[in-house]
Amino acid sequence: YRLFESGPFDFTVQYPSNWYVQGQGGKYLFNDAPLDGTYLMYIEVQKKKMSDVIADIPFSFESTDLVIARESFIARPIKDKDGLYIVSSRNDGDEAYVLWAEKTHESILIKMANRIVD
Repeated sequence: YRLFESGPFDFTVQYPSNWYVQGQGGKYLFNDAPLDGTYLMYIEVQKKKMSDVIADIPFSFESTDLVIARESFIARPIKDKDGLYIVSSRNDGDEAYVLWAEKTHESILIKMANRIVD
């Protein structure tokens, strides 16, 4: 894993060292090949509370029992038909991280979620 630092959003995250990252439309896209419009996962910072972000996710998604926790970080994973969303609070709950990955990369997404530092 190697370190990625977001200056605009003031956070760092570790991601697989052989992957590529690119900022696009307010999201950071991650892929195991050069980014050409496709990606395997993304991280986005939303200026909403975690509960409001979760409420915006369509009800057809199934919530899982898994909760990822570390100091000042509680995440709620939500599975959809294509992958896994992880929503976690930041900045004392006034903002939220939204992470998403394809089903085949859920384990990497969980590792990355646990390696975000703000």
